[in-house]
Amino acid sequence: MTQRNNSSGTMINFDIHKHFVWIYGVIAGFAIREALGTVIPHLTTNMPMPVWAYFQEGIRLLVFLLIVIRLYFGTVLFFEVGNSDTSAQERNIVIPYLVGLVQFIFCFVWAASIDTQNKPRRLFLLMLMIILLYDLVGFWSSHSQIRNLTKLWTIINAMAVMIGLSIYLIAITSGANPVLAEEIALIPVLCVNIIDIAELANG
Repeated sequence: MTQRNNSSGTMINFDIHKHFVWIYGVIAGFAIREALGTVIPHLTTNMPMPVWAYFQEGIRLLVFLLIVIRLYFGTVLFFEVGNSDTSAQERNIVIPYLVGLVQFIFCFVWAASIDTQNKPRRLFLLMLMIILLYDLVGFWSSHSQIRNLTKLWTIINAMAVMIGLSIYLIAITSGANPVLAEEIALIPVLCVNIIDIAELANG
């Protein structure tokens, strides 16, 4: 267990990141179970739904799973790198952990919005934007050296939101069906997450 005295002489446990990562994993697991528990019954119980609703929920589930998986493994990598950085151990490590905790709780709430029949139509997209843009909160509330670790991630997420939102608004104002507009708007988000997960997997 790694410990170090801070300026006031208090011993700080820097292995706390392992406990937070465990908590993140538990919340992510519950979020995935909630998402699967929403979609799978619709597919297996012959619930009367339009064909487009099955397709939309399938795409939403795919986007949700990719983002939660990417977020979890990205968070693990971030804390592993930060914990191995001796200079990082001198900084306040609590804020990044709490910011990450809130983001995973958002993911759990987001899981329920996959439902196309009982939830507001735009709630899924709204929660998606909140989760991706929430990285800005962590970025601005962190020490400058932590910002260097998360800057590219934050910029990529913000750009994906901006491009996707622009596509959605253009499609809607052009008279496109809201479902079609959503699917097209999710393309850049899908691409970003697939590429990033591939890079994380390759180290």
